[in-house]
Amino acid sequence: MFRLATPTHRFIMALDPREWVKFTISYAQDRKIVLEKTEEDDIQIDEYISRDCHGDEVPVYMMSVRLSQEDTKKFRTSARRTEIQIRCLYSTGDSFASKLIPVDVRDVLNDQILIYE
Repeated sequence: MFRLATPTHRFIMALDPREWVKFTISYAQDRKIVLEKTEEDDIQIDEYISRDCHGDEVPVYMMSVRLSQEDTKKFRTSARRTEIQIRCLYSTGDSFASKLIPVDVRDVLNDQILIYE
């Protein structure tokens, strides 16, 4: 039932993905990469204004990643746990890797908003 889904994952972050020259969003199960999305894929980036704990306006960014039916077929529902990681490279040569984001595979195969803090 889930495998034919075409979910869109939304990652909300303080980093501006438009400043990255390369990036990869990796989905892994049992420590093996199942799927990778890169800057070459159709990924939408939106900017929003939010307020920090002091009430000051700050920009936040949302990356929307749509998984195709072919993408979702790569996930094993028996594995249950999926880990997502975002890695990027700036033009300066600096790089960044998020912490691993643990997600139940059922949530990966449904539309989700995933917040990286």
